[in-house]
Amino acid sequence: MKKAKFRHVRLLIAYLLMILGALSIFGGWHFSVFLLLSALIWFTNYLNDLHYSYNLEYINHVIGNILIGVLLDWSSEYKLFTLSIILSFPAQGGIRNRFPFWVGINKALWIEKTFWFLALIIYGLAIYLNPWKWQYLAFFLLGFTFATIYTWIARGTEAKAYIELEKKERGVEPGDKAIEFELPDQHGNIVRLKDFYGKSDILLLFVRGDWCPACHIMLRTYYKYREKFKEKGIFFIAIGPDPQGVNKEMLERIGADFVILSDENLKITNQYGVKGDGQIAINDFEGIPLPAAFIIDKKGIIRYNTRPETPGSFLRPDSILAVLEGLQLDISTQTYEETYETIVQQANDGILVLDIVEGKILNANQFLLDLLGYASEDLKQKTVFQIIPKTFLNESAKQIADAWEHKGAIFRMQLLTQSLEIIPTECSAKVIAFGKHSALVLYIRDIRERIKMENQIIDQSRIIEQKNKDILDSIEYAKRIQTATLPPLDQWFSFASQAFIYYEPRDIVSGDFYWLNLDEDQERVYFALGDCTGHGVPGAFMSMLAINQLNRIIDDLNIKQPLKIIQTLDVSIQKALKQEKGGNDGLDCAFFMYDKKLNIIQFVLAGRPLLYRINDKTLTEVKADKYPIGGISIYSEKVFQQHEIKLQKGESIQLFLYSDGIVDQMGGPQRRKFGSKRLRTFLESQIPNSLEIVFKTLKEDFEEWKKTFEQLDDVTLMMLEIKA
Repeated sequence: MKKAKFRHVRLLIAYLLMILGALSIFGGWHFSVFLLLSALIWFTNYLNDLHYSYNLEYINHVIGNILIGVLLDWSSEYKLFTLSIILSFPAQGGIRNRFPFWVGINKALWIEKTFWFLALIIYGLAIYLNPWKWQYLAFFLLGFTFATIYTWIARGTEAKAYIELEKKERGVEPGDKAIEFELPDQHGNIVRLKDFYGKSDILLLFVRGDWCPACHIMLRTYYKYREKFKEKGIFFIAIGPDPQGVNKEMLERIGADFVILSDENLKITNQYGVKGDGQIAINDFEGIPLPAAFIIDKKGIIRYNTRPETPGSFLRPDSILAVLEGLQLDISTQTYEETYETIVQQANDGILVLDIVEGKILNANQFLLDLLGYASEDLKQKTVFQIIPKTFLNESAKQIADAWEHKGAIFRMQLLTQSLEIIPTECSAKVIAFGKHSALVLYIRDIRERIKMENQIIDQSRIIEQKNKDILDSIEYAKRIQTATLPPLDQWFSFASQAFIYYEPRDIVSGDFYWLNLDEDQERVYFALGDCTGHGVPGAFMSMLAINQLNRIIDDLNIKQPLKIIQTLDVSIQKALKQEKGGNDGLDCAFFMYDKKLNIIQFVLAGRPLLYRINDKTLTEVKADKYPIGGISIYSEKVFQQHEIKLQKGESIQLFLYSDGIVDQMGGPQRRKFGSKRLRTFLESQIPNSLEIVFKTLKEDFEEWKKTFEQLDDVTLMMLEIKA
């Protein structure tokens, strides 16, 4: 930070001095001021010349040097000093250092020398034409001396350094002396390259490590040639970045036994010029090393190496023997072409090259020949339409034509073998250059096993689909049964002046229920809203159990008091579900008894609250007891509380009951729960409105809130109005 601040101050001073220099020219200042400013400008430019790294400093350097020339020219009769200083600037490396990508580092070394001679000639002419003054000599010589040193000394040294650096980065090449190394093998023994001199030739392979499957394949391939290598006196050594223990495990796993050395810090790998993939830096090495191969003769001379920057560029084992025997072989061509041909021939998919005009088969790989049962020359005598079943011919011709038109396509096509067996295939087509013409290449995959599996999946899907249909039909039938147990809306009007119910199961059947029971004399009415554990089929079973028990308790056991009914229901559910030893299944229930003769409402709130208002006045909330019905309580004893509301003659009460599905529903712009607070606030805002409008508005508001969100639970909302 301090260096950057000092650089900014230095740059600011340089610009201020240049402004003063310009003023000295036009202001007619004394010549001594001119001399002082020239000296200071040159000095600051010299400092910037050592440090400049961005545009403002570079511009300052150029303008400052020109200004010195202008100051000198202003006091002379002939105007040549500015030109000489401008010409000396490239001789100081001004162009090359600023634009290295255009000029190059080691190229066009004549630039600095040419400008140096031009600057010297112009300056000599300026001195000859002007009266001899020491300041002309002094100020120019400062910059010119720097240009001379850079042009004739520093530039050459710098170029040599870059050449050496490039050579180091390039690594060893054929004809170079192999770099010595001492590295541990997989057993911990130190292996030295010099120990093999005069004894055997060396095949040195650099591998990426145990994680690389391609390296495993390559190592197995070379291991298969071990006997031929031994006959020719070739010793095979691999070098990788893994520790010796990892190397040992890898060789045991791939079933090979040869020397693999550990170069964990990649020092030797780097010295041989092996490139990195640039993905992960390892000890200043640019990524994980890419594969490379070197052949070293008995004298320690590199005979051949692959291009390390090309992944997978290995010498074929049979090519190594030819290199060491001194055959005239174009290794670079053979390496890539034969490697490519090997890849094509050993591919696990078929490759077919077609002349699209005549449909003639130009080439096919071994996989396709084996698949169709043809010899290569026999297949090349046929057209593609002769290996396609006649029933599929028109469709195949259209697919091939479309692939040619669109420069590629993926489609399914049937092929006919020599024995007339039809084989379903998947083809990926691509237009390529083949010789002097364009051709269509089909990459063909045998999909008989896939189709077999697809058919099995289709059969299984049909079975599953039928089973799902059967299950859904059963659940739909269960829905009809469950709906039949729910009291129809007209029954509620036997005691309520208004009644509205919003009942929305999450699945087909519901764990929520609403229930109604009229006493024989119809002076007492029992009703409830229940929210059972779970939803769907399990919840529906629980709701049916709860409804059955409520009817049994009132009709058979003749229990009439709400508190006693809830206590009995709690015990009945526990017994029915055999919860003596544990279990949390049960229900929340808001249970009510309305005595029409006495205008009394008695109720018990087991897990569900109540909201009500009398004569359209303030909304009141009655909190629920914290105990559910059924299940083993974490409390020592369930203590339910019975509440009572006495209506005076002429009064009306509105009851609002709901399951937790409405308040727990996620929705809205902020993905939040609907919430009890929002529900209460809404009801309070609707006090002036009729119950019908309140119900309709709340239903619409809730559905808009839920909108595209998945419904999380069963939803039940009841609104009743009772008049005394």
